[in-house]
Amino acid sequence: MELGESDASGRPRPIKIEGTEFEIQVDSVISAIGQRVELDFFPEKDLHSDPETLETRLPNVFAGGDAVRGASTLIRAIGDGKRVAETIRRRAAVQFELPSRQNRPESRCENPANRPSPTRARPADA
Repeated sequence: MELGESDASGRPRPIKIEGTEFEIQVDSVISAIGQRVELDFFPEKDLHSDPETLETRLPNVFAGGDAVRGASTLIRAIGDGKRVAETIRRRAAVQFELPSRQNRPESRCENPANRPSPTRARPADA
């Protein structure tokens, strides 16, 4: 791509450069370039996903946010991401026989918010 003449909003328009296309093998693609999503790389040209899991018709390929619902809010996109992450976590738990969230051992990590800070005053009884 190269930048062409500016449009009415003052933004330069991208112009496709023939012969510069290439393919990259990836595990994940996160399209986060604006409200209009280009799906020309997707085989169906139309993205359909399960409303519960957000999995597309391609196994283990998920879609959410603007790609699924059109222009929306960041909060909804984040919610979609959390829902997808939970779906993946559940599948991994089943596949690798991980304990459920209710049966996980308590974390032994200290909460950094509870550590005294050199800039934070300590209580008098500490």
